[in-house]
Amino acid sequence: GGIEVAVNAIKSAALPHGMYRWKVSALAVDGRSLTGWSNERSFTVNARSSAFFVDAKSPAMVAALQRQHPRGFAQGTELAALKNELLTVRAADVVALKAKVLRQLSIPMPTEPPERFDLLAPSAATNKAIADVRNRLQDEQELVLSLGLLWFYESDVRWKNEAMARVKNLATWDPNGSTGLVSHTQASRAILLTLAVGFDWFYGNWSIGDRSVIHSSASQRYSAFFDGIVANGSLARNPFNSFNSYTLGYLVAA
Repeated sequence: GGIEVAVNAIKSAALPHGMYRWKVSALAVDGRSLTGWSNERSFTVNARSSAFFVDAKSPAMVAALQRQHPRGFAQGTELAALKNELLTVRAADVVALKAKVLRQLSIPMPTEPPERFDLLAPSAATNKAIADVRNRLQDEQELVLSLGLLWFYESDVRWKNEAMARVKNLATWDPNGSTGLVSHTQASRAILLTLAVGFDWFYGNWSIGDRSVIHSSASQRYSAFFDGIVANGSLARNPFNSFNSYTLGYLVAA
């Protein structure tokens, strides 16, 4: 026995009781089969099962877009519970985080590399420079997140002002330049997420002009990745490609 469905389905109502079998295979955008079928698995819905479904119109996304900024951080009772945890069971972690942040703040803000990187025939020096830029921008991404957390926790404007200054710095970098998708994918991903978080978390503190600059820079980087892995079918053709799947995570977060 069992219930078979020919294609992927999103259910907007609970499934009837019964045993369900499922297996998957990957198809290209033109319908060609890219893989064989996976091993068949099954599950059973009965009186003890809890209903869980996702509406095709994605009400979760609609609700998120209607939410006031910051959309990506705790608010209300969630924020109060987070603050209480940081004040009690996580107090030592907060002390350690502050110490780390202060060490990071002693390092000057990163500056935009002057030229694109030669990825066709990179030298050892070029590979090292690429790695250095990646590591520096990933550290900057972590620092902005840490500063934002401390600001939400303590309401100390020093943390907020430092985070905003660093976001503004990255927003001035050319999205198509040395840290753009063509020249340095990892750098562009780190900058994209930093800009998206900074835009959201500090939304009410930005001037209209600052919002426009940050939104424009982030949108250009987002569009380059979306066009490069989603719109052109690359993700559909290569669903197990680590670059595509990892980048998709950044796009979802941004």
